[in-house]
Amino acid sequence: MPVAIPIADTRELPVYQRIAAKATHLRELGMTYPEISGKLGLDRWTAGKAVRWFGGLGRDENSK
Repeated sequence: MPVAIPIADTRELPVYQRIAAKATHLRELGMTYPEISGKLGLDRWTAGKAVRWFGGLGRDENSK
């Protein structure tokens, strides 16, 4: 007797992906990475990684 059991994806997105849109918006407003990290409660390296990741979405390698 075959049994079908749905498998739910329970993984959370990494922090840098969850805050990427907000961090990018703050960066576009002229805030520095240390300012962004203070505002969002994370370290400046994560803020930078978020902005770089968000900026690369939907962009092909030839448009850089």
